[in-house]
Amino acid sequence: MDRAVDNPTIFDTQYAALKVKDAVADRMRTACGRRPDSGNERDQACLFLHWTDDAAAIYLDTTGDSLSFRGYRAASSEAPMRESLAAALLMASGWNRRGNLLNPMCGCGTIAIEALWMAQHRAPALQRENFAFMHLACFEPGAWTRLRSEAVREFEQHKDIACRIVASDIDPAMVAATRENLALAGGTEHVECDVCDFTISLVPESAERGVILLNPPYGGRMGDPVRLRGTYLDIGGFLESHAGAYDGYVFTGNPELAEAVGLTSPNAQTFYSGRIECKLLENPRLTPEALAQFRRRDARR
Repeated sequence: MDRAVDNPTIFDTQYAALKVKDAVADRMRTACGRRPDSGNERDQACLFLHWTDDAAAIYLDTTGDSLSFRGYRAASSEAPMRESLAAALLMASGWNRRGNLLNPMCGCGTIAIEALWMAQHRAPALQRENFAFMHLACFEPGAWTRLRSEAVREFEQHKDIACRIVASDIDPAMVAATRENLALAGGTEHVECDVCDFTISLVPESAERGVILLNPPYGGRMGDPVRLRGTYLDIGGFLESHAGAYDGYVFTGNPELAEAVGLTSPNAQTFYSGRIECKLLENPRLTPEALAQFRRRDARR
């Protein structure tokens, strides 16, 4: 039983969950002749109570543990990206899974791994053995077996990808974490990893237009906002230099910082990383003044 309760008469949300659990258990005992087992685990049938003011609803959770937990993240970073968010960003970028995908500032490799699985047509939960819906009376094992077999065949047909996926980070520990996670994800042979600053990261030629997706620090848990001004300026220059073959995307929880250094985007999509409102900046470009500043900065290196 899980819950989200926002009602001034309820001081302990666990109490609300307990009352719902007792009511459901009593109803099932009347209908079935015995009281069901219950607990805090989410590995079997699970109910969710959503109660705001005078409106309350009970949902049947058909998943159990979150679909975001893919099972490949053995190593993490200080501010890891949720796997489902990484997949959403890749889809929002319009990446066609044939052009190259570059992920400088890769952290622990979540974006690169999600890109690999998308290119391989691999269902994210392909190896998962337990879902909450399997414990419902209406579950049809035969239908599930057929559906999973189709997903396996789709993956087997696209296991060898045509594009190149490159992940890099200036922190050797993050590249090591990426490689560890890639091993669990079955991607060691398909994703290229390198330790380097994003400004000199590998940008291979791409038969089709590729995508560069960066997730830089934004001064929350990671990075000093003042020092990050130079980083965002360099990101603009980096994307400018590869705009002929790649579409560039910057995911940031501090779009004001990007705008402050003259990195502007004609299109920005809103996403949430936890409770933080973030923006995915599409093909951001430096203003003429910012570009001149970048060139002066670059010449001094």
